[in-house]
Amino acid sequence: MDHPSRVHLDIETNNIDAEVDRLKKLGATIFEKKEKLVVMEAPTGHRFCVVNPQRDDFDTSDQVNCWD
Repeated sequence: MDHPSRVHLDIETNNIDAEVDRLKKLGATIFEKKEKLVVMEAPTGHRFCVVNPQRDDFDTSDQVNCWD
């Protein structure tokens, strides 16, 4: 990423397109699409990434949105 150093946040999802659509409805915009992730920007200007699951226990957690 070409920007000053700052806190980095990844949002894990099993369906990047569905999560991006959900976040757009909340006011986020797409900053950049990459091969395996989407960089988004919150209305506050903070950027974050929407990525595929990074944890082995992703599907067993009761605190995640599963789209599939």
